[in-house]
Amino acid sequence: MDAANKRARKVLVAAPIALSIPATAESIGLGRSTLYQLIKDGAGPRVTKIKRRSVVLVRDRDAWLAGFSNAAAA
Repeated sequence: MDAANKRARKVLVAAPIALSIPATAESIGLGRSTLYQLIKDGAGPRVTKIKRRSVVLVRDRDAWLAGFSNAAAA
């Protein structure tokens, strides 16, 4: 494969729209048990059930995090 073909081929990777709770914790730099406790206390991001699995939608995680920057600015 020559250089022109290598540049022409692009790989598109879709970003996930939902993360497991451990993956959410890792993505925001919190410990897994800390995030579980925040969720239990009602202070964490919104959790969505998909069949038997609990996930955090990326948009809910981002909105939860944005609340901290909005609170700091106030």
